[in-house]
Amino acid sequence: GKILVGGLGLGLFATMAAKKKEVTKVIVVEINKDVIKLCKPKDKKIKVIQCDIWKFIKESNEKFDYAYIDIHYGTSCMEYMRTVLPMKKLFKEKHSNTPIDFWGEEEMKAQYNPDFEKERAERLKR
Repeated sequence: GKILVGGLGLGLFATMAAKKKEVTKVIVVEINKDVIKLCKPKDKKIKVIQCDIWKFIKESNEKFDYAYIDIHYGTSCMEYMRTVLPMKKLFKEKHSNTPIDFWGEEEMKAQYNPDFEKERAERLKR
């Protein structure tokens, strides 16, 4: 199938995904032209597009079988709410049946505690 990768980095994820026989195409969206110049994979299954991943998701009508996002962001629970959740929502509006994963997502979710502010306020009262 076809995979969308948000963020090229060193190209390792795209290269490893392209090696799988069931993967027919890997579309990598990378905003930084210097990263593309430095790390663009040579595999013919991989196509690199210079674009902001948010813009690409909003404007592209391509269909994907899987998406993996590894853009440069922190791994705090606030980043999860600022970046991961909104991007998931945007992606799912166009690709409701396509699985999407984010680098560091489990770490972000592990830090999330909706009762944190309430617990903090109670501790301060003591």
